[in-house]
Amino acid sequence: MTTRTQNSGKKLAANYANYAGKKGTGTDFKRRNRSQSPFVPAFTLAEIMVTMVIIGISAAIVIPSVSDTTDTQTVAAARTISADLQYAQNLAITSQTPVYVVFNNAGMSYSLSNNANASPPIISPITQMNYTVAFGSSNGFSGLGSMTANFGGTATMYFDLLGAPHSDGTVQVVAGPHVYVVTVAPATGKITVASAGL
Repeated sequence: MTTRTQNSGKKLAANYANYAGKKGTGTDFKRRNRSQSPFVPAFTLAEIMVTMVIIGISAAIVIPSVSDTTDTQTVAAARTISADLQYAQNLAITSQTPVYVVFNNAGMSYSLSNNANASPPIISPITQMNYTVAFGSSNGFSGLGSMTANFGGTATMYFDLLGAPHSDGTVQVVAGPHVYVVTVAPATGKITVASAGL
């Protein structure tokens, strides 16, 4: 009987040591649980939108300053327009409010607004000023010859609550022999930039 009791005691002690070894310290247990969290770190839509605006502003300021050729200025202007159109589309979806992009072809400028009059313009999340881009008065864009926006016969377009444009259309930027066209596709509002000539 004594031997059986001793063997049972040894088994119990071995099982406890095994259990304690697997469980580890409280700190290890917490660390394991934290590493197995179902949440994966990610960027919010607002952070992505702000990043797009920063890229657009960088394209507008840095690229023309580095090289003053008309081709580079035309590409930078087209990319800036594309980035701002994408921002307007994303803002319309997230705010569930139509966002207008009102172009002034003669002044080579445009504004983002909540109405067709562009008054008042939306406030830029980066500069905290009116969201208006004027290529005619911007440093680094002196070589631009013209900007022509055409959305169903008007120079104004907007994205609805689903991010769809009210009309497809194009914005053509010209500097010397270089022509770039920003296209907004119907229904989806997909925005592309392409060279249209040399």
